[in-house]
Amino acid sequence: GDLDTTTGIVEKVSLVNNEYVLYIGGKTYSLDQVMQISEPKEEGQCAVDPSGLQIEYNNLTSNSVDINWKLPTEDEGLYKDLTYEVYYSKEGPFNTVEEIKEKGKVFGGKFQNVTKDDALKTTLTGLDNNTSYYINVVVTDGKGNQAAYKPVVIKTKIS
Repeated sequence: GDLDTTTGIVEKVSLVNNEYVLYIGGKTYSLDQVMQISEPKEEGQCAVDPSGLQIEYNNLTSNSVDINWKLPTEDEGLYKDLTYEVYYSKEGPFNTVEEIKEKGKVFGGKFQNVTKDDALKTTLTGLDNNTSYYINVVVTDGKGNQAAYKPVVIKTKIS
């Protein structure tokens, strides 16, 4: 059937006919219907935590590099509302969203309406040759809360 991506607080757990049932938002769910249980996020905290995910790169030249990154969640209810921005800087590394946005330069536009089949990638161009760059990706959830991927450092080739 159709996927029901209910998110909410588990109000009660009961044993009914030798099977556990969870009560969430006034609905009942058997354990075989549950895909994930996690602690609720604090107010203002991003719905995903990409800080352990590494940005990958390839096709490094003297003035460009291809970068790609993975979805920070497999939960369709979450990832369909996420947007991404790529930042780069000659200084760093920056580990907080505030530092990245203040000291980094955004490259291109926002990546949004991403599905699990989409490739999260872009090519940074216009880079200086033989120069180190710190690259970050900032993800924004549907409520506007943000988090950052683990930064990567690249050095462009000598032309």
